[in-house]
Amino acid sequence: YDYALRRYDASLFGAYRFHTTNFDLEIAAKFGYCDISRRGFYRKELFADSSLGVSCHLRFAPYSLRVSAEYLINDNHFVRGGIYVKSTPCESENLFLQSQYNNRTIANPTALSRFGANMQYMFQRQNIAVSTTLFIRSMLNDTQVRHLYDDLWGEYADVVTSNIDHLCYGMEVEVQYRFATNFRATAAAAVGRYKYSDNALVTIYSDTTNALIADHVESNTEGLSLGNMPQMTATI
Repeated sequence: YDYALRRYDASLFGAYRFHTTNFDLEIAAKFGYCDISRRGFYRKELFADSSLGVSCHLRFAPYSLRVSAEYLINDNHFVRGGIYVKSTPCESENLFLQSQYNNRTIANPTALSRFGANMQYMFQRQNIAVSTTLFIRSMLNDTQVRHLYDDLWGEYADVVTSNIDHLCYGMEVEVQYRFATNFRATAAAAVGRYKYSDNALVTIYSDTTNALIADHVESNTEGLSLGNMPQMTATI
């Protein structure tokens, strides 16, 4: 297959910083424009009318806003925190049913939304430093396209999973101890809950004809744990 996925981004970024002896504040914002398309250089027999040439252009308006602050209580104690919200397009491959050989886009492509916040307290004295962080982050409206054999229908299929929502929250603790000029030991632990916060929606198409097999079937993912994210970790 011979094709190109093309993405054009333009953005405007600005930041404001305020600083005093014990207090720092930063506000940053970014607004942009994104255009994603596919151009096929190879005509595939199964999709002779939609494999060669340029697809429709998918346009998004990504943005991000971040506010962070730090306050020095005294030489041994300080706190910092932050909050952010952002919107970005999904990965280009997840906006097309078959990005390798078809210009057809998924139905109703939406932007991926994220937000998060954290608060950290740190104590440091001579050779020891201890920090505790509370965090929460969420991801909404993610979309993924997978290609697999559907043994219920007996054919290869393109599976579009939309409305993928994640929620992660928890606490991290870290201790650093310097027991010599050139030697330091660090111990850290984190405990949290990383889960799907809503039921995903699954749409299935035939890989050879693009015929609709299942349309926005609800998948019972709400409350299930996210893969590759242990709920408890520790290191030293």
